[in-house]
Amino acid sequence: MTLDTIEDPRLLHYEIEQFYFAEAELLEAGRYEDWIEATFTEDIHYWMPVRETHNDRALGVRGEGDLAIYDDDRTFLAARAERFRSALAHAELPPSRLRYFVTNLRIEPAGEGLATRCNLLVNQTRLGRLEHQYVGERQDAFRRTDAGWRIHRRQVILDHTTLPRSLTVFF
Repeated sequence: MTLDTIEDPRLLHYEIEQFYFAEAELLEAGRYEDWIEATFTEDIHYWMPVRETHNDRALGVRGEGDLAIYDDDRTFLAARAERFRSALAHAELPPSRLRYFVTNLRIEPAGEGLATRCNLLVNQTRLGRLEHQYVGERQDAFRRTDAGWRIHRRQVILDHTTLPRSLTVFF
């Protein structure tokens, strides 16, 4: 796939944008199992590297194989989703209110699929007050499946170098 073979890039942009909006709606509603099913392929690699403050920006984000905050496959994502629904997730009793803002979507053809980058802002409100705000970028690799577009690789790069001890948010 190349930009020349995309019939209408505006339509593709709209389609992926709507995909992200539907994803945000599932996350905001706490429908994590539905989110996994509607968003990811069976072979998903969901990865959030550690970010450090460094004089050279390129050295501030750890590489694959290095220490990561998340380095999950589909099975591990499902286990975390199940835990969030259980009484074992004390930090989520009562559940947080979440609001996702997805913006600055960029799309590039990549092999037989797409590579996207978008900015992300997540507000987490607990007990009536803003608890945390997360800002960063998602880099996704999409492939077309029988069910439509699905992500087979997600990398989340937060702007933060320090995160709360109990991170109870999917990105």
